[in-house]
Amino acid sequence: MWGQIIWHLEGPDALTAKGQTLCFHSLKECEETKGITGCGLRTDGYSTWLSYSKSDIHSASAYFALESFPNEYGAFIALKGNGHSVSVGADEQGRLTVIDNSTKICTVAEVKLKTFTWYKIGVSVYKKEVLFYVNNKKLFSLKKRLNVDEMMLGCGYYKETPQEFSLSSINGVIDEVSINNSDNSLLDISKRPCLSIPASRFAEDFNRPVFHLLPAANWTNETHGLIKYKGLYHIFNQKNASAITLRQINWGHFISSDLLHWEEQIPAISPDKDYDHAGIWSGHAIIDDAGKPMIIYTCGGDTTGVGLASPMDDSLLIWNKYEGNPVIKAPAPGYSRTDMRDQYVFKDNGCWYMIIGYGVDGNNAHGLLPLYKSDDLKHWTYLHPLYEGNPSVDATGIFWEMPCFIKIGDKYVLSVNRTPNKGIPARTQYWTGKFINERFVPDTPIPKNLEVINRLLSPSLWHDDNGDLVSMAIIPDEISGIANNIMGWAHAYSLPRVWTLKDDVIKQNPIEALKQLRDVKTNYWTSNITEKPLMINKIEHQLETDITFHIGDAKQIGITLCHNPLGCESSTILFNIESDSLIIDQTKSSMRKGIPNRVRKDFYHVAGDTLHLRLFIDGSMVEGFINDGDAFSTRIFPLYENSTEMKLFADGSTACASAVVYKLNSAKVKMNF
Repeated sequence: MWGQIIWHLEGPDALTAKGQTLCFHSLKECEETKGITGCGLRTDGYSTWLSYSKSDIHSASAYFALESFPNEYGAFIALKGNGHSVSVGADEQGRLTVIDNSTKICTVAEVKLKTFTWYKIGVSVYKKEVLFYVNNKKLFSLKKRLNVDEMMLGCGYYKETPQEFSLSSINGVIDEVSINNSDNSLLDISKRPCLSIPASRFAEDFNRPVFHLLPAANWTNETHGLIKYKGLYHIFNQKNASAITLRQINWGHFISSDLLHWEEQIPAISPDKDYDHAGIWSGHAIIDDAGKPMIIYTCGGDTTGVGLASPMDDSLLIWNKYEGNPVIKAPAPGYSRTDMRDQYVFKDNGCWYMIIGYGVDGNNAHGLLPLYKSDDLKHWTYLHPLYEGNPSVDATGIFWEMPCFIKIGDKYVLSVNRTPNKGIPARTQYWTGKFINERFVPDTPIPKNLEVINRLLSPSLWHDDNGDLVSMAIIPDEISGIANNIMGWAHAYSLPRVWTLKDDVIKQNPIEALKQLRDVKTNYWTSNITEKPLMINKIEHQLETDITFHIGDAKQIGITLCHNPLGCESSTILFNIESDSLIIDQTKSSMRKGIPNRVRKDFYHVAGDTLHLRLFIDGSMVEGFINDGDAFSTRIFPLYENSTEMKLFADGSTACASAVVYKLNSAKVKMNF
């Protein structure tokens, strides 16, 4: 049995529980958490499981609680013998499954499991049958003779990736393991399991941000649906807690009172219907005519549609899907692509409108935003495209994702994400213009780039109580899958930014509340940075730096950051005054494997003799704000913890600089599970 005893590592790869040795497999150290009794084993969803090898295994059971459903047919218990294997698990919708791997037969039971709930799962072998139990109730049997000599807990024997990371593992807690034991008691399975991630998992990860928003672990993609309701901010995200890959997408959910300190909740909605079984993809959240929040999301089913969900109460913790889903079942007539996605809903002149990310195939492939209209948010009529691109003129690509259409002052702003194509990367671009006769009329057909250097994507927007337009977006890490798996997480979100429109250009600045995180302040000054660069020697991974360059006769000014004292790691942000360019040189940024070390460059004109640069460094996250409005971002993943030095430099003979550096305190995301 496991749970009422203290379990421990026996050597590097084995666990001992009441005399039974279970081999432990994981990229991580063994993580204990609160179990159904005493301690349980916290798994990560892709690299953690247990195995047991001994002849004549005839039965096994354990208590399991899932944070999320598996990516494939995840196994609770898998048995192997005489060349065959069988397993009992759950599919991506939580349906109980039994797989006979030798014959590739999968049986889906009528039982449907829930996340954040305890279950006792049991398997026994009897003569020519394998029997399967849930909470001591026999559900079905498989006619098969199996002389079991090996068993796995928390993983199956099938569908492994080439990198040896499992897609049949579970993400949750395992407790009270029993092997060859006929005990039929049932513990109190009504108690809510603790599925928070142990603090030890990322305690040594100095690249993991601590004042930026990101989920507790594993995979995330873009944010969406930023709203404020009853004094609290809510933002949702694309989340796969079951592995570090783009599968099994749920709508994750965070709540905050100040946009700085967030608490992660259980997912708002998950793929559990036939019309959304392939994923709960991006969309929007709004406040409806009755003053109640509503989620509009992309249903990933056999076809892609649009679904609605509403909260059970004002806490917004539990959401119910609309019984009439999907409210849009397929693309509008006349369009061939089936992958429409990422709704944005707005109201104008008393009517509700919705646009959806889309693209047109063919010789003139381009992005397009279908426009729908509704009186009640449930019944939608297709009108026509709100706007469509012309890639040969506007370089907006062949497909648009994550559109936003919002009014700032007397102008409408339309932003889209062009998808990557033929070596051209994804980018957030925008136009200003007017909404006339239910169509967008841009001031100019050529869009502007949201950031100077292409990194940040998919902004979520909300007009705050004081009229500020607040934005949050994803800043992807762009590292290899193996590097992500070693870290145990992927991607993070930008600082909350305030958008303003000046001369039809979006200006971005961090919210004032970030000043609450400031701690130790240090002033730096040098009269000339061409003769002697200004060194900032801080062994800190959370900093805000406020830099003023006086350019003088310099043709290049910049900052080297995340520099290692031995010179083996460093990144450079360089303003080339002569060529009107901003260059981020990361060719030496990291000695880790799987980190792309590259150079990014784009147009940027420095006007006047002074340049003001405000940098926020939070582990691997770097966000920069130039002259109180222009923004850029990047990610840096050094191998060495002391790769923290910064240096201000310039050429010419008269350039000088000063800097104020603040150490910033943590605002780690808490977990409400």
